[in-house]
Amino acid sequence: MTTTGAPDLETVARRLTAAFEASDWGAMAALYEPDGEILSAGRPGLAGRARIESLLRAFPPVHERRSRNAITDVQQSGDLGWVLFDVATREIVEPGAAPVERLSRVALLCRRSEGRWHIWRDVDGPSPDAQRLRELLDGE
Repeated sequence: MTTTGAPDLETVARRLTAAFEASDWGAMAALYEPDGEILSAGRPGLAGRARIESLLRAFPPVHERRSRNAITDVQQSGDLGWVLFDVATREIVEPGAAPVERLSRVALLCRRSEGRWHIWRDVDGPSPDAQRLRELLDGE
């Protein structure tokens, strides 16, 4: 991992992942700036904390979720910074159903205001390192 000594930025990514694992959509949306935006491969962009929370709340409930992430880069310049990480998620929506796997590379572009970091842009797409991510999911 490359870092410029911005542990608060790394914490944003860890809090985002923890909120996702817990299906705590309110906590997850609170990490975004009021004008924050999610840009996901193959989907229209979505802007605004309220719209982001509505999107998150529309996720179907899951019976079981396992998620792991690996932060690969953290950089900061003044009140702007980014966190790059890979995230692997395996979900079972209903007991007995086949698991659904998502293997993504995420770039969180963050801004600091009033001493706190928030996600300004959340950009994700397929990870080029699928095998390593599956190993993360299968490990402890």
